[in-house]
Formats: sequence, C-alpha cells, structure tokens
Amino acid sequence: MILGQISYLDCLVFLIVLAPQLLLHVNIFELVICVLKALPFVLLQLPYQLCRERYFTSKHQKSPFVQQASLFQDLVIRIVRYAFAFIPANIGRVFFSKGVALPFLRFRLLRHGYFQAPLTWREAVLRRNFSSKAKTVGLWVTVEEGERPDLVIYYCHGGGFSMGSSYFYLEFLMAWLTLLRDAGYRNPAIFALEYTLVPDERYPTQLEQTVAGYDHVCSIVKDPSRICLAGDSAGATLQLSLLLHLSKSSSPAKQRPGFATLISPWATLVTPKNRDTPSDYLNADSLHLYGRQFAGTQANLKDPLVSPGVCKDRDWWVRASPSGGFCFMYGSEEVFGPEVRDLIALLRRRTTFHNFQSCPQVHRQTMAATKMQGRGPPKGNIELFSPTYFAACGLGGIISCGPTHTGVIFTLFCPVKCRRQVDASIYSSNFSAWRSIFVKEGLRGVFFGWAPTAVGYSFQGAGKYGFYEVFKYYYGEKLFPNANKTVVYLGASASAEFLADIALCPFEAVKVRMQTTLPPYANSLREGLGKVTAKEGLGGLYKGLYPLWGRQIPYTMVKFATFETTVNQIYKTLGKPKESYNSLQQTGVSFLGGYIAGIGCAVISHPADVMVSKLNADRQPGESGGKAMSRIYGNIGFRGLWNGLPVRIAMIGTLTAFQWLIYDSFKVSLGLPTTGGH
Repeated sequence: MILGQISYLDCLVFLIVLAPQLLLHVNIFELVICVLKALPFVLLQLPYQLCRERYFTSKHQKSPFVQQASLFQDLVIRIVRYAFAFIPANIGRVFFSKGVALPFLRFRLLRHGYFQAPLTWREAVLRRNFSSKAKTVGLWVTVEEGERPDLVIYYCHGGGFSMGSSYFYLEFLMAWLTLLRDAGYRNPAIFALEYTLVPDERYPTQLEQTVAGYDHVCSIVKDPSRICLAGDSAGATLQLSLLLHLSKSSSPAKQRPGFATLISPWATLVTPKNRDTPSDYLNADSLHLYGRQFAGTQANLKDPLVSPGVCKDRDWWVRASPSGGFCFMYGSEEVFGPEVRDLIALLRRRTTFHNFQSCPQVHRQTMAATKMQGRGPPKGNIELFSPTYFAACGLGGIISCGPTHTGVIFTLFCPVKCRRQVDASIYSSNFSAWRSIFVKEGLRGVFFGWAPTAVGYSFQGAGKYGFYEVFKYYYGEKLFPNANKTVVYLGASASAEFLADIALCPFEAVKVRMQTTLPPYANSLREGLGKVTAKEGLGGLYKGLYPLWGRQIPYTMVKFATFETTVNQIYKTLGKPKESYNSLQQTGVSFLGGYIAGIGCAVISHPADVMVSKLNADRQPGESGGKAMSRIYGNIGFRGLWNGLPVRIAMIGTLTAFQWLIYDSFKVSLGLPTTGGH
C-alpha cells in the first residue's frame, strides 16, 4: 500500500485534526504565545525569503536543496526549520502524536480509495524496564498476522528523543512492507518501538526499551538473522547503541541481527562537526540541547552506549555489526552528514556494506525518496453514478461539513450569533461579545458546543452532498431529462436537505440549548441528549424540525443552485471547457463559486435561523410551533429577524467556500470530476 504524495488538502486536514489536540494537551497561554511569536515569520519572513531565494536569486547562489526542490517541498522545509528551532518540544510532540497521526492516516487512506487499510496494525505491551516505571510498547504492522513472519523490520522512530511516535510513521512503514512483499518475501512484518520520550524519561530508559523490543522480536521470529534493525535520526542512534550493547553479551554472534538500515543516523549527539547547512531544517544548537536532555545529569556523553559515534574501537564495531552488514541512507546537505561519513569510513574497513547513499537532500528526505520508488497510488476507478460513487460523495460531504462547521470560523462565530439572536441586548457588539465570553468562561466558552456541531453536521453533510448527487442524477437523467437544469438543482438540493435535516435536528437542538442558556443547559453532548429526552421525550429533539427545514432547505437550494450556476458562468467567462484546466485551477473555481453562493445562502436563510434559535430557547411546554412562532415574531418584529446578519454573512460565505473546496478536492483525489461546469 503506497499512497500518493502529500497535497495541500492533506495539509488542511492535518491542521483541522491538530487543532483540538493542541487545545487538549498544551497550556492555552503557552500556545497563544507560541502562535503570536510565529506570526511575523508566517506573514513576513516566510513569503519574503521564499520569493527572494526561489525567484530572485541566480541558480548558482541557491542552496543545493532549493535548486532541486518543488515549491511545496521548499515551503514545508522552511516551516519545519522554523518549528524545529523555535517551537518548544512539548508543543512539537503533539504534531506527531497518535491522536493526530492516526486520524490523518485514515483520511489519507480514504482519499486514495481505501475504506479499510489493506495491512493490519496492533499495539503490543511488553515487560517493564529495569530502571524506570515506564512500560515498553510497540506497534506490529503485518500482512498475515496469524503466521510467523519470514522477515521482521525492527524500527525505532526519530524526533530528537523528545517527540515522534510510531503512528506518525505508519504510512511509511506500510509502504515499506508493501515493497518487501513485492520483492518476494512471503510474510514480512514490522515492529515499531514506542519508546518513552524525554523529559518523561531519560537515558538509559530508552536503551532498555530498545533491548526489550529486540528480545520481543527475537521471541517471535526465533532466528535473529531474519531481523533487520532500522531507524531514523534519534531512532537510528538507539539501534546503533543496541548493537554495541548486544556485542557485550556472552554470545554476541547468536544475538546479532541479520542487517541494519539506518536513515540519517544521529551518530554523535554533541559534536562541533554538527553544523548548520543552508539546506537542512535541523540546527546544531537545538540538536545539542536535545542530546544533553536525553543524557541527563547521570549519563556521560562520551559513553558509546549514549552517543555511539564516539566509539572509535574498530574491534568493538566488528563484534557489533549485523551478520549481513549495514545500509546507511543520509543526505549530503544535512547537519549529521560529517559524523555519518566518519562512521561509514570507520565501519567499511572492517564490515560489510551492501549499499550506502549520499544524496543532495536534507535530513530524512531519503525516507520520502525511498517510498516514492515504489508504485504510485491506485488511480480513480469509481464508476460515475454507481453506488460507490454516491457513497464517496457522502463521505466527501462528511469531510467537508463536519470539520468546517466545527473549525475555528464556525465555533468562534456561533455562540455569539446564537446568543444575540435570542437576546439582542445581551452584548453591545460582536467584539464585546467575544471579549465577554472569553473573560467570563475562558477558551472553553468560546468553543462551547463543538461536539453536537461536529456530529450533527457530519451527518448532515453526508446526507446533503450524497443525496444531492443521487437526486440530481435521477431527476436530471432518469425522470426529467429535458427539464431546466436550475430546476433540477433546486429540486435535488431540496430533497437532499429534507433528509439531511432529520439527522441534524437532534444535535442542533442540543447545541442551541448549550450555547444560548446561561448557565449552560448541559456540559456535553451526551448530557444534553439525556436531559432533553428525559424531560420531553424524543419529540423534544425534533421540536425545531419545521423551522430547521424552513432555514436549511432554502439555504441549501440557494447554495447548490447558485454554486452550479456560478461555476458554469465562470467557465463560460473564461472561454474554455472545464476539462482544459488542471485540478488546482478547477478547485479554485469551486472555492470562488462557493463563496459567492455562501453570501446568498446567509441572506435567504437568516430569518429562519433566528426563529430556530428563539424556538429552542423560548418555546413553552405544550405550545404549538405555529403559536410559538407567532408569539416570538410579535416580540421581536421583522427587524428582529435580521439580528446578527453581518456575522452570519462572514461565517457562511467563508464556510461555504471551504466546504466546496474540500468536497471537490476530495472528489479529484478519487479521480472524480469536480462539481458543476458541465
């Protein structure tokens, strides 16, 4: 299983997945300070340096990496270089954590047409260590789990000992496993060690965990010659330390693995030879800081088991070398380059090298290069208007609606909008509303109600987009093939939204109660659902259904019909058929068409949106819907139906644009055409 390269859509989804994890695991004030410090770099320094070096510098003056990197690669490396130098490790480790990496991988699989991973993975908990209370945990990645593997890659991830996880490397490991299977191995497997990060534990805990992991792999495969040690950066350091440790046993020959593949190994933790380069994103000062933190106050950086590169004893390395030798992969432009070359020069005199690689690349770029040597991702082969096609459109609706409604734009605007709709006098302005909520309720108040928003609008997105494609096809192609296209768009979107709102309504009812009542009606989605059903039965969750239909059906009719018409008009104005433009240009048209459609959506649906908020907050027990709306309208009048409209226009315009961008980008990633323009 080898997926395609990272796209801009992947980056957007990664940020959406990352945001809540940062809020959960990082002190909010520390996070805000970190973001504020990064703003000058993001807004000024990054674009200036990128443009100057890529477009206004002669080729021979550019760094070797920039000369051969794409714009995307160059942009990513510059951002990572800043992050490595200036973002604290306790924030950086969240980027690579299981909570971020695993949902992101599942999205990547779905984007490439895998509804279920073709390879399996599972966690294994091993024995505890000798010198600490930390347990040894690893991740098995297998082809046939029930059979004994004929080859095991024992992998340790990098991250300066302070960040990283096996889950962040899972896509790379599965790609490697696929290549091994293609090379003729019957049942290869990978065991990736989840060693404890610094500062939670320091040396020797990580080495003891590496030894425990190796013993576990040996107990599974039985023959150490079928084990290949592997790792990158700090993980490769641990594997070199493991080899030196095994050579000190009473029978080192019987314990030696068959091979070792080391990617950008951090051979010597602290050395003057680790110097910054114009290309690499690592910097020596940060590396030396991480190295000293790993060693702590008890370990000696001159100890070869701590820093393997300081070992210059050739006989020790001969005893430590795998029976089949080494493969080193590293970039000539990386900070570790000089120390890696010294280690290779020392080893190759007395041991076997099947291959070593020095590319004009930066730290660990060889991992991506190795991955891309395999076959590419499966091309889109989903038949148009098949059940799989409609299911894919529904999944695209979940991805486009759930995260965008739950994201910063919606969550920041929605509490203010709902409270001002219920009581226009509660805040003097939108700014004072945000400030008041933050002061009184903290960041939790600003993001209050995210759970019913995420679940409800994910269900609604699946129905809205999935059923729209179904009804558009059957109305336009099967039932009324000669009908006006705009009429088809209106009918299909109305039918789809009718069904989608049935799924949304219970969660919308809980969300509005949570956001418009002080103190909050409930503190969680589960509590809110329980309280409503206990007091009012299931009907209490649907008492706002008619106004919801009144708000959402016109909204969606305008959203889809305006979008389709706008996109058609854009391509007509451009003067070329849609197919003559590349996927990036087509999704750009989708974004523009979505923003224009969003403005119309906000205006036409706003009165009903106000009424829904009022009904959920102020409807009397036993009062009919019509009577309640009449009473509420009598209190607020026609002008009251437009409270909060500017906020809604800003929210819905941006929201709708990003929804269409994400939805059509997802379709393109599956090999499907974008919406509209036919």
